[in-house]
Amino acid sequence: METKSKKQRPILLTAFLGFMIAFNIIQISSGWTVLDKEQYLHPVSTLFLVLAVKNIVYIICCIALIQWKRWGFWGICAIGVLALGANLVMGGDAWGFVEYTIEVGILYFLLKSGGEQNAWDQLA
Repeated sequence: METKSKKQRPILLTAFLGFMIAFNIIQISSGWTVLDKEQYLHPVSTLFLVLAVKNIVYIICCIALIQWKRWGFWGICAIGVLALGANLVMGGDAWGFVEYTIEVGILYFLLKSGGEQNAWDQLA
């Protein structure tokens, strides 16, 4: 009888996902602090609301990756494209997209590292 090998997540991947969850929670809480001071809705506070929703979805995608769901990675990729659009509409530049591309690249590297037991192949 064969025993099913238990999925093993690399420690760096776990640390990276934990850091990104914590970072997004901090971004949400700092955004709500700014919104509490606003008396009316204008483009800056609208951007904070859009970014708060983005951060919540990002956290959901990180949790999906922790639960071995491949759609979590593709969700994180899609968030980057949507965040770029929101940033450009609000008058920002594309530098955030460059940073986000580096972040997704690091995540992909962490998922693919590990040889035959890499996390990418274990995702469902």
